[in-house]
Amino acid sequence: MKNRNTLILLAIGLGLWCLNVGCYYDKANELYPSGQCDTSNVSFSKDIMPVVQSECAISNCHVAPNPPSGGDFSQYEGLKIVAIDGRLLGAIQHQAAYSPMPQNAAMLSDCTLSKFKIWVAAGAPKN
Repeated sequence: MKNRNTLILLAIGLGLWCLNVGCYYDKANELYPSGQCDTSNVSFSKDIMPVVQSECAISNCHVAPNPPSGGDFSQYEGLKIVAIDGRLLGAIQHQAAYSPMPQNAAMLSDCTLSKFKIWVAAGAPKN
């Protein structure tokens, strides 16, 4: 009888432990911090061009009248050419065959890189 009661108590204890471990409450602000990267609606005007203006045009690189071989990024058409042919992503991801951009600066944040990838994958629309 004593062994049977011990087994029952052990089974109940194990069941309660499993229930406690399997179910827990997460705080939303810890799971989804307010500074989370939003890539749900990437647009040229809101997400891409501001980065280009701040990172590529800051030293007059990639702007007319004498842009380097990378092209003139002051206008959408110039940026779209290098986006579609792969040079833009190659450069901003610091891939081996490309000159790392922004030049003499740290690589763009993971969030910004994700936005560029999404924009290029969508065909580099002017939105």
